[in-house]
Amino acid sequence: MKNPRSYYFFIILIVFAFLESTIWPANLVFLLLAIWSFLRKAKEVLITAFFAGLVLDFLAGVTLGTTSIGFVSLLSVGLFVRSKFFPKNLSAWKILPFLMVYVFLASLVLSIFINWLTVGKFSLFFIWQAAFWEVTLTIFAYPIFEFLSLRWEKEDDFQLQLKV
Repeated sequence: MKNPRSYYFFIILIVFAFLESTIWPANLVFLLLAIWSFLRKAKEVLITAFFAGLVLDFLAGVTLGTTSIGFVSLLSVGLFVRSKFFPKNLSAWKILPFLMVYVFLASLVLSIFINWLTVGKFSLFFIWQAAFWEVTLTIFAYPIFEFLSLRWEKEDDFQLQLKV
């Protein structure tokens, strides 16, 4: 982690994992990773998703690795779709409808998978409520992350120009 944007992201990730494992009924960490997957490189996203899943499992007190498997598999599908169907320089508002549908469907699959592995059953009402919150948060969070990502990339370019 050479630059401060990685530190900011990981601080936000830890706070979201803490909120998700204690009081918030939505998959906040997956939402953050889904947005991050449209802004960063695939290798960076998948490694971060694996460790974020471990942190979330540790904080929630469930079997280590269950969330990591779900995160990595669902984000791999999202990264594949992104690489095949979307150009790299799309604005937030053009990709937001796909991201909302992706987060909704992926959070349903992830919730069912994790509840089935940990509890053996699941509450459909709880899963729909979590998916609703994630889609609502996606509408507000993605443009903010796109703005921060563009700002951080400009700072990196500026530093590279000064060194050369």
